[in-house]
Amino acid sequence: MEKKIFLGLFLTLVIIVFTGVYWATEPARQEAALLRIQAESAERGGETYYSFCVPCHGTDGDQIPGIDLKNTELDDSVIIKTISRGR
Repeated sequence: MEKKIFLGLFLTLVIIVFTGVYWATEPARQEAALLRIQAESAERGGETYYSFCVPCHGTDGDQIPGIDLKNTELDDSVIIKTISRGR
């Protein structure tokens, strides 16, 4: 009987310790995941730009007269929608 009580207390303590360790490391894990997702998104964005935009706009974004992608006055939300949905 005492072995069962000791085992129950020990397992409860193990769960509490592992839960504390998880909570302590979770913010760092989330930050690393966010950085990885941002890097992957930037890479996919670059591939998309070179596949679909460079042929007309050029590598610097200023090949079409009157449409300078680097110095645009468009709102960020408009740019995001244009990139996401196309023109």
